[in-house]
Amino acid sequence: VASTMPIISQTLNDAGIPFYVGADSMVNDGGLATYGINYTILGKETGKMAAQVLNGTDPGTIPVMTIKDVKIYINEKTADKIGVTFPQAVLDNAIVLGEE
Repeated sequence: VASTMPIISQTLNDAGIPFYVGADSMVNDGGLATYGINYTILGKETGKMAAQVLNGTDPGTIPVMTIKDVKIYINEKTADKIGVTFPQAVLDNAIVLGEE
């Protein structure tokens, strides 16, 4: 789905259909909103684990990590286009992307 976001977002936004996506980058590409992790942070943490393995740590001894810092990401441009208004309480706690 990620590779087709330009087509999906244009089609659904032109039809006025709100759609929620699985990643902050997809919100940046036209999705209305997501509640999730920042994949840049996930990549950095995964890189740290990979470095441990490359430095000889037994992968079975590396603890499972869960990213608990989830955020609301919304695309203001998409919301405006399809006529969605977010409550102020959501906006106060969101990272707003696609601002004009």
